[in-house]
Amino acid sequence: MSSPETLLVVDDERQLLRLLVRVLEKQGFRVLSAVDANEAERLFEDNASEIDAVLLDVVIPPAGVESLLSRILALRDDVGVVLTSGDELDASLGERLEAMGGVFLRKPFSTEAASAALHRAAAAARGR
Repeated sequence: MSSPETLLVVDDERQLLRLLVRVLEKQGFRVLSAVDANEAERLFEDNASEIDAVLLDVVIPPAGVESLLSRILALRDDVGVVLTSGDELDASLGERLEAMGGVFLRKPFSTEAASAALHRAAAAARGR
């Protein structure tokens, strides 16, 4: 694992994204960020070997989180996954997340909860 831990954070709410990046960097993470799935996929492809965990908003343009998550896991199946949403996850996505040892954070969440979830997801992914 790289040091410091490297994260990819994806959220189309730019203000929330900036806040998350700033707070996570202050906690010692190296943070890559994207506002949509296309940008996120490019960043992940370019940095796949370095990324320890991803924090993905479920409602992410253009097609939502499921196709982005599939592309990420096709490149690296040992990356930690944290999904965020203001709503509950649908059952199939929740089951998929649970099966991979991922973590769900319901918005609004504290930055401490985000940091803990990212560490937990990265550890679970290393154990897969």
